[in-house]
Amino acid sequence: MKTSISKLKDISTLLSQHQTYYTFTKMEENSSDKYKRGRISAAKWLNELVYYYFEKEKSFMNEFKENLQNQKQSLSQLEEGVILIP
Repeated sequence: MKTSISKLKDISTLLSQHQTYYTFTKMEENSSDKYKRGRISAAKWLNELVYYYFEKEKSFMNEFKENLQNQKQSLSQLEEGVILIP
């Protein structure tokens, strides 16, 4: 099973390839420049959105580890008989 970070990386890679294709490929005569620019800007926007969620996912793991450490510390204080009120 893939993790969400690896899925986001895969999506980002595909979007980058899509953006590169439309940036450097000459379009057929029946395709307009506006269509090409729209595809490029959509790929950029989606890639930025993927990056946002990628960073959010990384920070989620850090917050989760911090919470585990805080809970571990609280439990060790309870076992020692020390009660701290936050």
